[in-house]
Amino acid sequence: MKTCNPFFNNISWNNRLLFLVCLAFFFIASFLFQPCISYGKNAVEIKNTVVIGTGLIFSKNIATARERAVANSLVAAVNLALGEILPRDRFIRNFQRLDKTLLRQTSDYIQDYKVLTESAGPKQYLVLVEVNVAVNLIKDFLAKIDLFNPKKNLPSILFCLTEQKLDMQQPLYWWGQELIKEDFLSETAMAAIMAEKGFHIIRHRIVNQPLNYNLVLTDSQALSLGASLKADVVIIGSAAVERAVNTIGQEIKTFKGLTSARAVRVKTGEKIAFTNRSLMTANAAEDKGVQAAIKDVSRLAGEDMAIQIAAVWRETAAPSPWIELNVVGTGGNIAGFVKFRTILKELSGVNDIQLKELLPDKATIIVDFQGDARALANALMLKTFKTFGINIFEINQNNLKIRLIPNP
Repeated sequence: MKTCNPFFNNISWNNRLLFLVCLAFFFIASFLFQPCISYGKNAVEIKNTVVIGTGLIFSKNIATARERAVANSLVAAVNLALGEILPRDRFIRNFQRLDKTLLRQTSDYIQDYKVLTESAGPKQYLVLVEVNVAVNLIKDFLAKIDLFNPKKNLPSILFCLTEQKLDMQQPLYWWGQELIKEDFLSETAMAAIMAEKGFHIIRHRIVNQPLNYNLVLTDSQALSLGASLKADVVIIGSAAVERAVNTIGQEIKTFKGLTSARAVRVKTGEKIAFTNRSLMTANAAEDKGVQAAIKDVSRLAGEDMAIQIAAVWRETAAPSPWIELNVVGTGGNIAGFVKFRTILKELSGVNDIQLKELLPDKATIIVDFQGDARALANALMLKTFKTFGINIFEINQNNLKIRLIPNP
């Protein structure tokens, strides 16, 4: 069967599929470290991704198969974006609810897409599609059904940023021998972005005496500062501006703003975010050009930090109530496994169970249980299953490993 792309005509179907997968991996890797793009206060937040879509071919109807393949690729792109917004457990727990709503209307959350290449095989049609997903619309929908609140329980932030403008011999910093109450341009710009997204900002102006630290602040010194000022996260870094070579005539000059920063969690010392940004501005007035360069590059850094820190905080802010059960010995004993699930669901303290995976001889169930894994194990051990028994051979914090044992 001929393809819509002449490149594929001389290679086998399996090699075509391998080529598309490799091509998809290349594009995904290209976009992996690029944050979502936002514009203005009411952000149009876009996630750019590349996915493969497939459509079965019936009665040699290539056109319909292609439409199915494209539609499936758009669903996959929305699912990827959704998986990055919601923590894994919350996604699983609410999957059926989302399936009846958002996942049935994925086209509403696609800004645009482009088919990069495509191929028709004996039984299915493949497309490689670049998709721009409107992440802000997904977040709006999730907020309406109380599954997403980006401003809830976000950490407090202390900024330890040096700032160096043109012709300065040494950067400005507030933790040295001189007491500086004023906020720097870079701190003000970055803090404004993060405050808008729900972070609590701790201003260094509350410090009432010089701290006598050196220009280069170590992580341990920053953590000590953060703890004393009751910050959850300290952002350590630098912002600077330099003259660029490009000019427009004799009047318009260009300036390059640069910022580099890392975020450290005060309680653990863990580095949870990093940014390294630069951009160019142009202005006839040097002071205005310098200010614009520092402010604009710091806003970009603030966007980066907000996205990364919020993602970490959502994952770690609250322990999951869900316990994962890995059940082995289900092969040839499906009736016993069904009985096990029924008894599990009827246990006191179990709010809900969901089948996560079912393979020939093992299955994974997640359980919303009012207690820890050991309490669930104890409750199961008190139950009688009649036609089979259970061996709970491993107990972890949020996981049980169970073997079904047929009665002799």
